[in-house]
Amino acid sequence: MGSRVHETLEEVVGARTRTGKDLGFEEASTIFHWKWDEKYSEDVVIKREDLTSEAYQAKGLEYIRKFFEIESRRRPAEVVGLEKRVEFVLGEHLMKGFIDRLERSGNNFSIIDYKATYYPFSQDRADADWQFGIYELAVRDEVREAEKVSLNWYFLGPGLVVSSSRSAQQRQDLRRSITALIAEIEKADDFPPIASHYCYRCNYALECAEEKTTKIPWVCLS
Repeated sequence: MGSRVHETLEEVVGARTRTGKDLGFEEASTIFHWKWDEKYSEDVVIKREDLTSEAYQAKGLEYIRKFFEIESRRRPAEVVGLEKRVEFVLGEHLMKGFIDRLERSGNNFSIIDYKATYYPFSQDRADADWQFGIYELAVRDEVREAEKVSLNWYFLGPGLVVSSSRSAQQRQDLRRSITALIAEIEKADDFPPIASHYCYRCNYALECAEEKTTKIPWVCLS
């Protein structure tokens, strides 16, 4: 469902960028249903017994509706990338990723990510998020004249935008933290399982040692 929502929003923003045409919710709904029918098959497993394919489709459409509400409250800048691949070299390692949407106004940039969830980040979590911090490092590496880079999460469940920004010192600290984590991973020889609220839907739960001891029930906690 989340993938189909992302694909639909890419089409909506792409149409605006290419042709200047603003698609409405009804047109977006048509795109969503077409993409859903194209990708859905009986091979798709729904692990939540209390939900159906139709329920997930309805939820996806509600997320798209909230997207239009968010967009109506802001003035988009020039879109310079959709599902934009970014990369940069950190020490001996190549960092790569994909940005849902990158906007530019002069030398100021906005990184936008769509989150198909009802649970937004707190400001503290947003300010500490590595993923967007890495995206910013990549954008600044590609566009050396970049001045301000804002980080924006569209939480489509509540129709809420959470934004963050990083100082030069925070960007340098992130580089050091990433480098240290890479070194830790490369030296590791033991990989114990870590219990989380995603355990209930893991295909390897029965093979996982943590499954025998975790106190997390096999239901969706999100």
